[in-house]
Amino acid sequence: MNTSDNETVIPQELREADRTAKRKKSNHILHLLLSIVTSGLWIPVWILNAISDGAYNSLCLKEPNQNLRIFLVCSLILVLDQTSKLLVQSFLPFGGRRIVIDGFFRFVHWGNTGAAFSFFQDSNTALAIVGILAVFILYMNRTLFESHLLLGQIALGLMLGGIIGNLIDRVRVQHVIDFLNFYTHQRGGGEWGFPAINVADSAICAGVGLLLFLSWRKESSAAEKNVVSESSAFQTAGGASKLSKSK
Repeated sequence: MNTSDNETVIPQELREADRTAKRKKSNHILHLLLSIVTSGLWIPVWILNAISDGAYNSLCLKEPNQNLRIFLVCSLILVLDQTSKLLVQSFLPFGGRRIVIDGFFRFVHWGNTGAAFSFFQDSNTALAIVGILAVFILYMNRTLFESHLLLGQIALGLMLGGIIGNLIDRVRVQHVIDFLNFYTHQRGGGEWGFPAINVADSAICAGVGLLLFLSWRKESSAAEKNVVSESSAFQTAGGASKLSKSK
């Protein structure tokens, strides 16, 4: 009887130890994933700091290493994006989810064969070709996107890194890996939330937002110059009129 009890107790202890080890490994990977996602948030924070400090005018750079800055930002996004996706694949089964803040945020492991926000589903090959063309066109026409400014270089790096990151997924696993999911519980039951995204998606959105800001800033500066020039012309005309009357 004692022998039988020992034979059943030992496997249970081993199973419990195995579950504990797996849980610790899962928590460790989860913390690492959170660290990677959080570190990626420093890029837009730094950008907002530069803008809020009134440093826009000082961001106009004329050194010949614009391509290097674009490459560095692109590489950073690629590392963050692919590392985070590999971690998700290692600790979450496909279709799985892990709640971080109940009713607000969770890690998921979902696949998207379409474009952003799940448009054009089951078009992985076509979208991979579009991604390749987008990278080529964007880089070849980078001078049209304020690439002489540091913010413009960051925007291009963010967009290129994001596009290439999702393109790697389409080639490697035949779908884009999405794992950041924001959601809320509905009163009548069920959930409502945004489509899951990843680091690459966030980088593309941030890059587009920066380009829109630069475009708005450029138009605003041009409008201010027009107002100043018209005011100067009016004052000059008024001065000339007074001078002729005094004569």
